[in-house]
Amino acid sequence: MQHARSQITRDKLVDAALNSVYRHGHKGTTTQQICEGTGLTQGALFRHFETKNEVLHSAFSRALERILEHCDASLHASRGQADAAHRLWQLAESTAAGRCHLVAIELAVAARTQPELHRLLHEEALHYRDRFVALLGAHFPEYASHREFIPVVLSLITQYVGMAVTNCLLFTHSPSSERTEWARRVLQSEIARIAGTPCPTI
Repeated sequence: MQHARSQITRDKLVDAALNSVYRHGHKGTTTQQICEGTGLTQGALFRHFETKNEVLHSAFSRALERILEHCDASLHASRGQADAAHRLWQLAESTAAGRCHLVAIELAVAARTQPELHRLLHEEALHYRDRFVALLGAHFPEYASHREFIPVVLSLITQYVGMAVTNCLLFTHSPSSERTEWARRVLQSEIARIAGTPCPTI
């Protein structure tokens, strides 16, 4: 019972940290901000986490877990409804500027200049990458054995995500239709090339 209560408290603090990073950024997220609205004191926070960075590490982990859950659900939902390129593009569009993705990027950027935070997030990020690659393999078994499939998909999705996040952070709107259309056509062309089939018209 005590362990269950402790886990509930930890979950509440982690969700609060994730929300605070989304609203205030890494710099604006203090232990007071995290505790605000949870009904918990900073003393309670430090009974469950030794440092603020440990809470942020848990928030980063939760954000990545939710991204993977979203990706899995999105690919399951689109199975049989469209070709691989279209399904992958839908995935990129629905994930790129999402709340959890922005939190993960915010914390990853902060970790670049903070050795302790970097140490905590680095292994988590590598584990996420491996799980995302495995997810792609599970949903696209017909392509997974092709050595170019994963690099091509990761490169083009990363490109779209970069455009979407940049526009979200700087301009508060989606990437231009010309740029996204070009990237979408490249993805479709590359998937068709890998499959050894003529590229269909989008």
